[in-house]
Amino acid sequence: MIALSVLVVALSILSTLGSQLTSRSPSYGCGTGISPAHKDAFEADFAARRTGLAVKNLKHAAATKFIPTYFHVVRSSTELSGGNVPDSQIATQMAVLNAAFVNTSYSFQLVETTRTTNKHWFETASNYDDGIDSQTAMKAALRRGDAKTLNLYSVGFIQGSAAFFDLLGYGTFPFHYNDAPEDDGIVFKYSNLPGGTNEPYNLGANLIHEVGHWMGLYHVFSEGGRGTCDGSSDLVDDTPAQGYPTYGCPERSKTCPGFPGDDSIHNFMDYSTDDCKNNFTPGQVERMAAQMGVYRGI
Repeated sequence: MIALSVLVVALSILSTLGSQLTSRSPSYGCGTGISPAHKDAFEADFAARRTGLAVKNLKHAAATKFIPTYFHVVRSSTELSGGNVPDSQIATQMAVLNAAFVNTSYSFQLVETTRTTNKHWFETASNYDDGIDSQTAMKAALRRGDAKTLNLYSVGFIQGSAAFFDLLGYGTFPFHYNDAPEDDGIVFKYSNLPGGTNEPYNLGANLIHEVGHWMGLYHVFSEGGRGTCDGSSDLVDDTPAQGYPTYGCPERSKTCPGFPGDDSIHNFMDYSTDDCKNNFTPGQVERMAAQMGVYRGI
């Protein structure tokens, strides 16, 4: 009965994505990125590896693939204000995450929730220069599993560059695993969980966005040069060219007027608010499957 209630809440949250209009200053705070040179190198490697894999794994494409997930609550105290999120919020977030991936072959299964009281990690851990040491120590102590395992770390982002730039979360790409397996996973702000205080990013879509990166997706907008309309910079054919990220939840946006299609304001890989995001395209689903097969062995 409890599990059913959580699922109902999760589906309700996802059904409202796009049904509300909220406003916020132009800030999203995804810290996941890649340089153009590294992107070109990794994509060349991906193209070379995926040809043989597609034929080999074709018969397994429809099978459900279960991804063991570890949720690491890093807190400064045992109070909610110190990042000690309750199991109920974690359960709802997992249900929201699985609902977002219902049209894929992936299901995320919560294996364990760990709780660690470490004020320094909670306040400072990030992928910025002034937070990287804390992040490295945190992951070294807590990370579980291998390339097929999703590790989630909820922290505060309340000091240094992470606080200044309003960081919400960041993840690692699949092709980074071989070079830095200890770094693999997603770090995010605890108040982004469903029911958290970080409106309008508290419906659970922020974590879905970062899991998209963890499974091989780029942002849907141009990152090499903001405002550049040179086709689909995320290398997915069915996401239209988009020059800039979306902020808030406009009725419509078109930042590349010379190209077909409107901006992907409802896509999980844009920067629109949680209530606006509600989909991955078939092309994104196909890319995730290929990336997961090539680099995570799933």
